Amino acid sequence: MHSLAFACPAGTPVSTADAVACMTSATDPVTLAEALSGGNADDWLLAIDDEMNNLIGMDVYEIVDKPPGVKLIPVKWVFKTKYDAFGTLEKYTCSPSCAFSVPF
Repeated sequence: MHSLAFACPAGTPVSTADAVACMTSATDPVTLAEALSGGNADDWLLAIDDEMNNLIGMDVYEIVDKPPGVKLIPVKWVFKTKYDAFGTLEKYTCSPSCAFSVPF
């Protein structure tokens, strides 16, 4: 039977429990303002740009002017830091989320 071994960036081995705790305790931004004002603002901005380009490229929606008298659906960005199986930062991801409980 094989056991998993994890190492921090400096190469020091860490326990599996510590590696899992590290991967799951990342403090991802909760708001767009947090994402764009933190130390990883450039990474989050690239993730937002990538997601917007994907949505536009797949013709999910088009950007238009708001018609008068129309109520907009609020959109919130959800940010997530992704790690690989070894606990190494893989990428920053984000996606828009709509609050469909808003009455129309």
